Amino acid sequence: MINYIGYSNFKKIKTVVKLFDLDSKLGELFNQVNPVEPSEWLLQTLEKARVFPLMNEKTKAERIVSPILLEITHIHRDKITFFLGENIDIDSSRDLAGPCDFFFALQTPKPYWWC
Repeated sequence: MINYIGYSNFKKIKTVVKLFDLDSKLGELFNQVNPVEPSEWLLQTLEKARVFPLMNEKTKAERIVSPILLEITHIHRDKITFFLGENIDIDSSRDLAGPCDFFFALQTPKPYWWC
């Protein structure tokens, strides 16, 4: 039986950099960002979330982060796909696998992903 290292084990970037022998450098992640007005749906969703206590990370993710990421997905639906809670096997030599909270793929959605 393989014991997987879950993504939640990596709370500090220092740990990830050391374990995976990564290098880092400063730079601009987004060269130019054009402001976008939030939709009425997003504003209402965040307003409804505001009245509930945000007691833990899961609650914050479901009530705040997920709606924002869904809004981004809707705006860029012809360019990206949004995944939620999918298993990702990154490095079989280090047994890093498991569910990832959120991630985007830089490709258009495929019809079979929604089935």
